[in-house]
Amino acid sequence: MKATEIYNQILSPVNSKYGAPMGRDSNLLCDKPTDERIFNRAVYLNQGYDKGGAYWGFPNNLRVEFSQSLSYVRFYRLESEVQNRVKNGYLNASI
Repeated sequence: MKATEIYNQILSPVNSKYGAPMGRDSNLLCDKPTDERIFNRAVYLNQGYDKGGAYWGFPNNLRVEFSQSLSYVRFYRLESEVQNRVKNGYLNASI
């Protein structure tokens, strides 16, 4: 399966019978696989909603990284990731 097909599967339409859900689940119970390619994509938002109807809010800096088997899926905000790396000493910068 191609990365675009996997991405579309991750952002499949949500059940909005009682309103849009807030975000989507990340399955972080396992560590990031080292034996599988990890894809990383921007999640395009339209007025805070992804293409499947889940609500993420603003700003529009949402990303998802995932493995081909979908054993690993992680949604994150780009700003938060940079702040975590600075805080943990991975980047020589300050916030």
